[in-house]
Amino acid sequence: MARRDNFLSSSELSKVHKNSKSYDFKDSLELFIDDCKLRNLRSHSIGYYSNELKVFERYLEEQDLLSDPNSVTYEIIQRNVILY
Repeated sequence: MARRDNFLSSSELSKVHKNSKSYDFKDSLELFIDDCKLRNLRSHSIGYYSNELKVFERYLEEQDLLSDPNSVTYEIIQRNVILY
């Protein structure tokens, strides 16, 4: 039996998320920060995540990828976040 790669495709995600509402980057960031607060993460950690994601947002803006969040692929995340 093959091991799962821990990534869900768009079709798999659509089965999990019945809500068809689309979120922009800013809304998604706010939801993420709210989730961090609900999980009682340290304010330092939340600030770090927020700053790093704002930098990522700038990278996406520079590459004109912010207008379509669905166009952000795993490879783009690797190139813009992990490699920096």
